[in-house]
Amino acid sequence: LPGNLAPTKEVFDQLITPSTVALWVPPLALAILLLVIRRYKDPPWLVPAYYIGITAIFYIITTAVPSINMNDLRRGGWVFEAPGAKPFYNFYSYYKFGIVDWGAIWRTVPSQLALTFFGILHVPINVPNLAMVVQEDNVSINRELIMHGISNTLSGCVGSIQNYLVFVNSVLFMTTGGNSRLAGYLLAAATFGLWVAGPIVIGYVPVMVVGTLIYMLGIELAQEALVSTYGRLYRLEYATIVIIAVVMGVYDFVVGIAVGIGLACLNYVVQTSRREVVSAEFTGTVAESTVRRHPRQRNYLHKAGRQIRVLKLSGYLFFGSIVRVEKRVRALIDAESFAASPIRYL
Repeated sequence: LPGNLAPTKEVFDQLITPSTVALWVPPLALAILLLVIRRYKDPPWLVPAYYIGITAIFYIITTAVPSINMNDLRRGGWVFEAPGAKPFYNFYSYYKFGIVDWGAIWRTVPSQLALTFFGILHVPINVPNLAMVVQEDNVSINRELIMHGISNTLSGCVGSIQNYLVFVNSVLFMTTGGNSRLAGYLLAAATFGLWVAGPIVIGYVPVMVVGTLIYMLGIELAQEALVSTYGRLYRLEYATIVIIAVVMGVYDFVVGIAVGIGLACLNYVVQTSRREVVSAEFTGTVAESTVRRHPRQRNYLHKAGRQIRVLKLSGYLFFGSIVRVEKRVRALIDAESFAASPIRYL
């Protein structure tokens, strides 16, 4: 498909053409098959072996057919296009600040702010969730935030991208045996090796393998966000999750972040305003002063205590919850209630 995937009739017509169906249906079927297998048996070696097996079977079949070559597979969309062979440090040759369109840079400021906000927000959200999934209780959010800050600073100094903890990728890595420091070092070394080797490696990766991985991660993420939370959250909270997912999928990531912030504020106001802020109500005969007084003074205060009313407030007081306090005060000074129990001090 040229360009981005958009909910248009042209894209839908392209998706249902036989040549395109042959490209996206097999990865979807393979991803569903893997999820079904993992539901019943999920050893650490299953996922890596599954994707290696897909790659091996793909090349066995394509090699067995003499009329198929790599160029045909790339033109048909079965294998990624092979970029030109360039050294790994060629990336830095594009840094020519003299020809930079700074106006275009300023237009990306909203996206940069959204990514920065999301980069800060994802740590206290994803790290505890990841710890809960892998059953790890020794987690320090402060340490994770500090390390994210250090890594992002170093990454920016060398012209790289922002660091981000992808929840589903991390769960996949840790559930397949990558739950040790050595595994992290090996992953970093492998990533560095691919960087040095250059993008030419991509030209030999079957699209089916990447498609299966994307489908599997997408299904797991949707299940984690939409299925696992159903019935466990308030309706407004669940609706917020659904709306954010739809907006990000249909419109844009930045728009989804903005809508999510607005809905989160609305959700906070609605839930907080529903809580009862008047936790208790006493008269002066019950809530007496703790000051030591003369018996005559104490006797007088005890008799006058019926004219004293104490309201104990709790929670957050703002324009949404203060209405309940106002209604309670109005009920106390209502003509009928005031005649039955006059109040002098509130």
